[in-house]
Amino acid sequence: MVEETHIKDGPWHKVYEVQKKPKQKIPYEYVFDNDELPEDIKEKINDYKDMLRNYS
Repeated sequence: MVEETHIKDGPWHKVYEVQKKPKQKIPYEYVFDNDELPEDIKEKINDYKDMLRNYS
């Protein structure tokens, strides 16, 4: 399991190693390659991020 979830440049690596935020949850969008996501999903992710910025 660790070999799959902790690989370099994977979601875990981005949050825990690169961003140095071991207590932060891994964002769902990190799981997907952005090129693979349909446009409507990308738009929903951006809307969600905007909402968090505006109301957090």
